[in-house]
Amino acid sequence: MEESKELKFIREVLPQVAPTSAYSLLLDTLIKILKLLNQMNRKLEDVDVRLKRIEELLQKRESEELRRGDT
Repeated sequence: MEESKELKFIREVLPQVAPTSAYSLLLDTLIKILKLLNQMNRKLEDVDVRLKRIEELLQKRESEELRRGDT
């Protein structure tokens, strides 16, 4: 798996500009934030899939109702 730009920045740049203890705390915090964002993204993707399925079902119902009305 390819490393994200954010993780590459954290790994390469932050150690050069932050003291070790501050870097460690910052690194832990950023990793937690990235994990939470990843979880939120997955949940949003799930919601998007569900919404698309609902839209498909509604369109199917509407087209069936139109067909019944045309006969």
